[in-house]
Amino acid sequence: MSELSDDDLSGIDDDEPKKESKKEGAGDGGGDDELSGLDDDDTPAAAKDDDDDLGGLDDDDEGEKQPEAMPEADDDDDLGGLSDDDDDNANGGRKRGEEKDDLGGIDDDGEGDGAAAKEAKQEAEAKAKALKVQEAAKKKSESEREAAEKAKKQEAARKAKQREAKAKMAAKKAAAQKKEKKEEEQKKKEQEERQRKEAAEKEKKRAAAAAAAKKRLAEQRKRKKQKELEDKKLREEALQKAKEQKEKEAADRKAREERRRRAKEAAKRKKEQKEREMAERRRAREEKAREAAEKKRRDSGEAGSEGEGDAAVPPSEDYSSLSPEDLESLNMLDQTVANFSNQGDDLQAIEAMEMSLLFRRKHFGLSSPQTYVYREKVAKEYNRLSVVFMEKDQMKLSADLLEKAQILGELYPNVLAVTYNNLGCYYRKKGKNRTALNYLKEALNVESAIATPHLSPETQGVLSTMKLPAMGPIHISDTHLNLCAIYSDLARHKDAHHHIRMAIRHLQLEMYGRILRPEEHADELKVKDDTPQDRRVTFTAAYFNLAVQQEFLGKWASAQKSYQTALKLLDVHDIDGALADTIHAAYQQAQPKLRKRIKDNIERSKQRAHRLNAIRTLTKRVKKVSSDTKKHGPRKVKKSPDKMDAELEARLRQWSMYESGGAKPANKVTVRTNNQLQQQPQLVDQ
Repeated sequence: MSELSDDDLSGIDDDEPKKESKKEGAGDGGGDDELSGLDDDDTPAAAKDDDDDLGGLDDDDEGEKQPEAMPEADDDDDLGGLSDDDDDNANGGRKRGEEKDDLGGIDDDGEGDGAAAKEAKQEAEAKAKALKVQEAAKKKSESEREAAEKAKKQEAARKAKQREAKAKMAAKKAAAQKKEKKEEEQKKKEQEERQRKEAAEKEKKRAAAAAAAKKRLAEQRKRKKQKELEDKKLREEALQKAKEQKEKEAADRKAREERRRRAKEAAKRKKEQKEREMAERRRAREEKAREAAEKKRRDSGEAGSEGEGDAAVPPSEDYSSLSPEDLESLNMLDQTVANFSNQGDDLQAIEAMEMSLLFRRKHFGLSSPQTYVYREKVAKEYNRLSVVFMEKDQMKLSADLLEKAQILGELYPNVLAVTYNNLGCYYRKKGKNRTALNYLKEALNVESAIATPHLSPETQGVLSTMKLPAMGPIHISDTHLNLCAIYSDLARHKDAHHHIRMAIRHLQLEMYGRILRPEEHADELKVKDDTPQDRRVTFTAAYFNLAVQQEFLGKWASAQKSYQTALKLLDVHDIDGALADTIHAAYQQAQPKLRKRIKDNIERSKQRAHRLNAIRTLTKRVKKVSSDTKKHGPRKVKKSPDKMDAELEARLRQWSMYESGGAKPANKVTVRTNNQLQQQPQLVDQ
C-alpha cells in the first residue's frame, strides 16, 4: 500500500499510526494502486485469480484436480516419507514374503495377491499425501485472503479519515474566505471615509493657507522695517565692539611683550650663570686632569702616550680633561664604530655609537659640548638607518630607531624635523594616513621655525616678501611633497594642490635662487651648477605631481602645461629610469582626455560669451523701452512690439539683473497686446 502524502493526512489525528500492507504472490507491482482506489463498498475483482496464483484451490475444484504422479522416492523425500505404521507394514510384508520364499510354501496365486495389495497401499498413500498438500494450500490461500480483507478495511478506514479531514479543511477555508471578504469590505469603507476626511482637511488647510499667506505678507513687511532698524543698531554695536576689541588686543599685546621681555631677561641671566658655573667646573677638571697627567708622565717616563691617543681624536681642550686611559677607551669606541661602518654592519655600528655616547655623557655630562655634538650625530644616524630598514620592509626595526631618534632629537630642530618627516613616511606606508598627516604637519611647523642662515640675503628678502615659511637647513620642499601625497590619498586634492605648489616654489628658490614669474618656464632657465642630481629629479617629479593634482581638480589646460614641463625637464636634466617611464606613460594615457576636455571648455566659453553678448544687447533694448514707459506712460505709446518679443525682452531683463547680482526689479514690465491698447481711451491734446 502506498504511503499517504502530507495533504491527505492533514486531517488525521496525530495519535493514530499510519498503516501499510503488502500483497504477496503475483501482481505485487499493482497491488498498492488497486487497494488505494477502493471505496467502502468495493470488492477486489481479482480475488479468485489471487487465490490461484497463491497456489490454493477453489471449493468446487477440490475433488476434480488430481496431482500428477511423481516418483516414489522423490515423493517420500519431498513430503517427509511414510508414517511409522506404513513403514512397519511394508517391512513386515517384505519379511514375510522372504520367509515364504525361504520356506518354499508360497504358490503362484499367493504372490499375485501380495503385489496387488502393495500397489493399492501405495495408491492410498499417494492420495493421502495429495490431500495433505491440498489442505495446506487451502489454508495458505485462506490466510492470504484474510490478510487482503484486513488491508481493505484499513484502507477504507484511512480514506474515511481523509474525507473527513478534507471536509474540515474545506469548511475552514470557506470560513476564512468569508472572513477575508468581510474584512476587505470593512477596509474599503474605512478607506472611503478616510479619503472624505482627507479631502475635507485639505480644503480646510487650503483656506487656512490663504489666510496665513495674507497675514504672512503683512508680517513680512513689518519684519522688514524692524530688521532694518535692528541691522542699523547691530552695525553700531559691532563698530563699538570692534573698537573695544582693538583696544583690548593692544593692551594684551603690550602685556605679552612685557612678559616676554622679562622672561628673556631672566632666561639670559640664568643661562649666563649656568655658563659661568660650567666654565668654572671645566677649568677645575682640566687643571686636575693636567696635574694627574703630568704626575703620571713624571712617574712613568713615557711622554709619548698622549700623542698616541691624538691619532683618533684630534687634540683639543675639550678632551684634555680625560685621563689617558679614558681617552684611549674613547678612541677605541670611535674606531670600532668606523670599522663596523666600513664593513656595512649598521646595527653593530649604531650600538657602538650608543656606547660612545654613554661614555661621553658619563665623563663630560649631559649638557657638555662633546655630548651635545655626538648626540646629534647619533640621532642623524638613527634617521638614516630607519629609512634604510623601511625600504627593506623591516618596519618594526625602523619604528624602534625612529622612536630613539625622536627622543635624542628634541634638542635639535633640524633633526626633529627629519624625524617627524620619516615618521610620516612610516605611517603612510603602514596605511595610517591620518597619523602620517599629523607628523608631517609637525615637521612643517618645526622646519618653518628654523632660521635660514644658509640662504643668501636676496633669497631671504624674497621669502619675506612672498610671506613663505622660512626654509631650514633641510629641504622643506620634501615635506610639502609628502603632504601632497598624503592629501591625495585622502582625496583632499585642493590641499594636495596647495602643498605641491609650495614645494615647487621652494625648489625654485633652491635651484634658481628666486621664485619664477608666471611668464617664465623652468625648462628654459639654467639651474645652479652645484645643484645635485637628486634635487633635479625631485624638481621634475614635483611638476608631474602638480599635473596629476590639476587633472583631479579639472584644470585641464594647466595640467597639460605641467605634463609638458615635466617632459622637457626630463630631457634638460638627462633623467631616465622609472620616473621617466612613469611620466611618459601617464601623459600618453591622459593626453586624449585632456584634449577633449580642453576643447569642450573652449566651446563652452564661446557659447557663454555669445550668450552674454546677446543678453547685453537685449538688455539695452529693454532699458530703452522701460525708460520710455516711465517717461511718457503706457497710454501715450502708440505702437507696442509683438507679444512674444515683449515677453522675451522682459525675461531677459530679469535674467540680466539676476546675472549681475542685483535684486529683483520692483517694477515689472507690463506687456499689452494691440487689442488691449486699442480699447484704452486716447488722450487728446488741449
